[in-house]
Amino acid sequence: MKILMAIMCALTLASCAMDQCGPTKEKFLENYEKFVDKVESKDLGSDKDAWQNLDQKLDKYITECYTEFEDKLTNSERIEFASNTVRYYYTKYGKGISEQLGSDPEVFARQMSENLESFLHGHEDEIEALIDDFAHRLDREKLDELIEKGSEFLQLLNENLEK
Repeated sequence: MKILMAIMCALTLASCAMDQCGPTKEKFLENYEKFVDKVESKDLGSDKDAWQNLDQKLDKYITECYTEFEDKLTNSERIEFASNTVRYYYTKYGKGISEQLGSDPEVFARQMSENLESFLHGHEDEIEALIDDFAHRLDREKLDELIEKGSEFLQLLNENLEK
């Protein structure tokens, strides 16, 4: 009976770990978008504890989930993931910046979104080809190093903004 309970606990923990990533790349992307949507809908301001919890979830999406499905993602799915990541960081840092600049955060976000959409609209094929070309030219080891340095930079930025 104890062995059965231990197996049940292990399976429950494993399924909880999989829930965030999802069993397929489609579910992973859907879960990630829902996560970012929830973050956007919250008014966290400078609640460091809430942001720390969300940053841990984001880190798991980036370091575990994305890595798990990276080879299966199309370029447009990679762009979708990156776009959601930008939305997350805009929600965390951008709203405060737009308020400091004296504009309504919602208007600022809408303008930024419209500008990005108008820039990208009609150029999806060119952007995808550019990403393909970039991915083929980039050494995987250098890409991993670049991602690591980017993560370190974002962590330092986060620490400095919290001071």
